[in-house]
Amino acid sequence: MSKPQLNHLSSLIQGLIAVHGNKSISSIAKSILSASDRSSIYKFLSKSRWDDKLLN
Repeated sequence: MSKPQLNHLSSLIQGLIAVHGNKSISSIAKSILSASDRSSIYKFLSKSRWDDKLLN
């Protein structure tokens, strides 16, 4: 995982901890990130390669 990817993952985890109620990607991104960083998070989630076996 690259440093930018690790930073995006860290932001998502911080958002999961900080956001109360609906924990959608949108609500997490809005609560902790600037507008430009939000699009980066969406790209990170949609374009990164994920190994499902490692997530379970």
